[in-house]
Amino acid sequence: NYTNIAKGISLFTLGLFKKTVIADNLSPWVGDIFTKADQLSFIEAWAGALGYTFQLYFDFSAYSEMAIGLGLMFNLKFPVNFNSPYKATSIIDFWRRWHMTLGAWVKNYLYIPMGGNRYGEWRKMRNLFVSMLLIGLWHGAGWTYIIWGGIHGALLMINHQWRRLNIKLPAVLCWGMTFFSVVIAWVFFRAASIHDAIAILGAMTDVHNIVFPDQGNFPKLLAFLVPYGVSFDVWRVCEPLDRILWNMAGLSIVLAVIPNPICLMERFKANWKWFVLILSLLLISLYKLNTYTEFLYFQF
Repeated sequence: NYTNIAKGISLFTLGLFKKTVIADNLSPWVGDIFTKADQLSFIEAWAGALGYTFQLYFDFSAYSEMAIGLGLMFNLKFPVNFNSPYKATSIIDFWRRWHMTLGAWVKNYLYIPMGGNRYGEWRKMRNLFVSMLLIGLWHGAGWTYIIWGGIHGALLMINHQWRRLNIKLPAVLCWGMTFFSVVIAWVFFRAASIHDAIAILGAMTDVHNIVFPDQGNFPKLLAFLVPYGVSFDVWRVCEPLDRILWNMAGLSIVLAVIPNPICLMERFKANWKWFVLILSLLLISLYKLNTYTEFLYFQF
C-alpha cells in the first residue's frame, strides 16, 4: 500500500527528528543539572525540571511514532501512544494522553481485576492508587519510581473527588495546575535518589536563591533586581542561560501550537511539499545522528 508506505516513512522521519534533534540536544545539560542537585539555584533547578519534562516527551513519543511509522510501512496499524499530553487540563486527562498503551493495559489487567469502580468510592480510590504504585514499580525497582507513581495516584484520587464537587475552574488554570504537578513528579522520576529529588525541589521553591549568570548583559539589564535578593554568579550548567531559556520558550511554543505527528498524518497528502519537508527533516536527523544514541526510556 503506497499510501501507507509514504505515511510510514513520514511518521518515522518526524519521530527521528524529535529524537535526534530535540531530545538528544536537551540531554547533556539536563543530566548536568541533575548530577549537581545540591548546588542548584532557583533558575537552574527549574531549567532542569522543565528541560527533563520536554526531553522525556520528545524522546519517548519519538520512538513510539517511529514504531507506528515502521508498522505502517508493512500495513500494520499500531495504537497511538501519545496525544499531546502536556495540553491536558487534569491529571485524569493527562493519563488518557500519556503512554496510552500502558494506561490501557493497567486498566484492563490491574485496575478492573482489582474491582475497578464497582465496589464503592473507597475501593475505587484504593484501586487507582495501587495501580499507579505498580506503574511506578514497573518503571524500575527504586523508591524514586514508587514515589512518582504514588504522587500520580494521589493526584488522580484528588482529581476524581474534585469532579464530584462539580466545581468549574478556568481551563488555563486547570492546565497550569496539571502541568505544574506533572513537572514536580518528573523530578522524582529523573533524580538518582530521593535526596537529590528533595534537593532539586528545595531549590525550585527557594525564591531567595535566584541567581543569574555573571556574563553577557545580564548584570546590566537586571541590576534593578538586586535589592530584591537577586544575585549574579557563575552559571553551573553546560550551556549559557540565554540559550537554555530560548530552548524552553521555543519548545513550549512547539507543544502549544504545532500538532503532534499523529495529527499531522491525518492531513497527509502525497505531494511535493510533503516530500520536501520530510526529506529536509530526514537529512537533518541523519546529520545529527553522527554518534551512537540511546533511547532515554531504557537508560534507567
